[in-house]
Amino acid sequence: IKVKAHYNYSMYQALLNATKRSLRAMKLRLSSNYRDGATAPPAFFEVDLQLDGVDVRMVPSVDEIQAAINGGAIAVLKCSKRIEAWDTVTIPKNVQLLLNPNLPPVQGTGSQGTFYDRVAQDKEILKVILLLTGSVQSTKNQCNEYLKKFNIYEWCWKDDTAKEYKKFKAGEPTLDDFEMKLKYFVNLDKEVSAWAPQHQISA
Repeated sequence: IKVKAHYNYSMYQALLNATKRSLRAMKLRLSSNYRDGATAPPAFFEVDLQLDGVDVRMVPSVDEIQAAINGGAIAVLKCSKRIEAWDTVTIPKNVQLLLNPNLPPVQGTGSQGTFYDRVAQDKEILKVILLLTGSVQSTKNQCNEYLKKFNIYEWCWKDDTAKEYKKFKAGEPTLDDFEMKLKYFVNLDKEVSAWAPQHQISA
């Protein structure tokens, strides 16, 4: 019984440490805390800016990115869900407590339960899970501020082209007026082309 209890506890510790390290690695990679002047790490997620006819939006959205992170954290946590804890039936509970008093009890619904039932009770793991579930939401405001930069061009897709041309033509424009308007659009094209093709927010 002692030998079995020893290896059972060792298995629990191995799974617990592996889960902690995996979750901490995710948290560290998603963290935007890097030293000033240092090069930012490559973006963990790449998103596109798309014009949907009404506004400029991110694809995928911040909420969809957060959902993907949550799913990844849950997947890591559930890796031990199919590994059955073999001590709950073969080793009496009073003996388990004597041999390994720090081993959490299994609370599964099956005859034995799994190591997941124990790993998921660890306070440090729960803390990291909670941090991960809100890790990207903090950058939501930064993303919204960046998207606001495109508001100065919203007339390009919101204004009616035919109406604007009719309005311009009603003013009986001269050749100089046409030339000024064309130069305006040429400069506008140069201004848009000067924008950086990529912009990194956080990690």
